[in-house]
Amino acid sequence: MSPELRPYQQCLLEQIANATDKRILIVCPTGGGKTVVAAALMASGLRRALMVAHRREIVNQTSAKLAAFGVHHGVIQAGDDDKLRPMAAVQVSSIQTLHGRSIRSAIMPMPLADLVVIDEAHHACAMTYRKAIEAYPGATVLGLTATPCRGDGRGLGGIFDVIIAPRQEGVTRLPSLRDALDSIGRPAMSELRLGAETARRVYCDRRGRARSCPGWQS
Repeated sequence: MSPELRPYQQCLLEQIANATDKRILIVCPTGGGKTVVAAALMASGLRRALMVAHRREIVNQTSAKLAAFGVHHGVIQAGDDDKLRPMAAVQVSSIQTLHGRSIRSAIMPMPLADLVVIDEAHHACAMTYRKAIEAYPGATVLGLTATPCRGDGRGLGGIFDVIIAPRQEGVTRLPSLRDALDSIGRPAMSELRLGAETARRVYCDRRGRARSCPGWQS
């Protein structure tokens, strides 16, 4: 039996389906079930999908969620070559293995994908992630994170075009970026366009305080 989605998770899927942008950042608190949402999206079978993560436990967790949804998929990860399924429409990959086998070398072709999901997307500024994203210029890129505000102040606006978060009635605590924007007078929204100049210039420091950040697009 497939996992039952909570109302706010179903709402996230609807917001993703209705989004006109192709670079979408999903912000949801830790424990909010971002992986379940991504697995449900990939289980729709509408597109070829690649999900990339930087930790083995996330790759394994995503694989388990996909299996729970009954999704045939492959796993690209060092030490798990028995899980390779190159013909599967859905692939879950370690960013290190993908970069080593398909970007830095040509040991393995890049998986075909119309949807690229980046878990822990606040790491997407790293060169390995940027190279992976650049390999799919026509794909929809979906980032998942609980912490869109990097401690070093580097922005994600050069990667993602829009933030989608659970509606306030679904999750009682808003993600920190939206809290920061609210604290400087911007009204709370379930969808925030990063094209707005305010969003490009704000981030949270390690204590959650709003700071100006001209490097939002860096």
